[in-house]
Parts: sequence; structure tokens; C-alpha cells
Amino acid sequence: MVLLAASVAVGAPGEHALPPGRVAFRSFGLEEGLTNLSPLCLAQDPRGLLWVGTEDGLFWYDGQRFTRLGLVEGLPSETILQLAVAPDGSMWVGSEAGLSRVEERGVVTAVPSVPATRIASISVAPDGCTWVCADQPQGGGLYRSCGDRPFEPAPDWSAGACTAAIVTPDGSVLATVRNGL
Repeated sequence: MVLLAASVAVGAPGEHALPPGRVAFRSFGLEEGLTNLSPLCLAQDPRGLLWVGTEDGLFWYDGQRFTRLGLVEGLPSETILQLAVAPDGSMWVGSEAGLSRVEERGVVTAVPSVPATRIASISVAPDGCTWVCADQPQGGGLYRSCGDRPFEPAPDWSAGACTAAIVTPDGSVLATVRNGL
């Protein structure tokens, strides 16, 4: 079972709202179509769809049911490690075997300019650039895409496999490498 929490604002008198400081929980499971109950990552897109990455595929929830995406739909691996909302509202999906982009409820596009290797992190900067860490000794590194341009190795990155990257509010990129920073 997957539990999600949400803060609930206090409503007008007569409305069924929780008092301040209380959190509402909602359980999702097999009844809603979530066939893998071990999520590895979560994201919500601008349309309000909830995305869940698991060891057995990617699921999106439309408010009624979960729909599963896997190898048949074009994902390079069913182990989904990272999710991030792209600037255009589509979903970046990092797996054990590369980076994909999912658009309009299930159209999967592989991203060939990032190696087909374990994606350790995905971060979207305030300027709209997306940064991806590929975490393998061969083919690993830090990659960047801005606008409609394909991903390319990050300028001046020579550290090898990248294990995590975040973008600070001022647009600085902080990245870690195996055995160091």
C-alpha cells in the first residue's frame, strides 16, 4: 500500500476540513491499479497527474485509476529511479537503463543523447535547463539540455560518473561523484 499525505486548509464553517496542523492520508493499492506497492520515486505534473516510479514500471494516476507503463510502451527498463517534471510539463523518467520522456499520458520517447545507463538524478533549473546524472564508470557523467536542444555532456565536467545533482534557487549546479565531491 502507498500512503500519501496532504496538508488540508481549514474550510468555511460546515465544510469537512481538518483542523490546522492535521494531515490527510490517502491509501493507494491494487484496487486503484497500482500493482507494485514499493515506490522508488513520486512526482506530480502540472495537469495534476500523480506519477509513481517502481521496480516494476511507471504508473500515472488520473484521480480514478493508475495506468502502468513498461517495456512494451518504450521504457528502457522497468526499474524507475528518478522522475522530474520537464519545463513543458512532460515527465523526465530516469531508469536503470537510461533517460526517457513521457508525454500526454503514455507516449514514451527515449533520449539517445544520454547513455543507456543508470540515471542517478534529474534536476530542472529555474532557467529551464535540465541536468541529469548518469552513474556508471563507463558512460557516466553530468549531462545538460536547455530548451529544445539535445542533452550534451556538461561543460568542463571531467569527473566521470555522477551520483547526484541539484540546482540551487540561484541556478548553481551542485553535483557529486563517486568517492568525492
